[in-house]
Amino acid sequence: MRLPGKRTTCTRTGAVTTSQHHRA
Repeated sequence: MRLPGKRTTCTRTGAVTTSQHHRA
């Protein structure tokens, strides 16, 4: 969720990491 170009990487890795950290 930094650059619009890295949306695929950030969404795949960032989303999972952020979701788990926010959920936990």
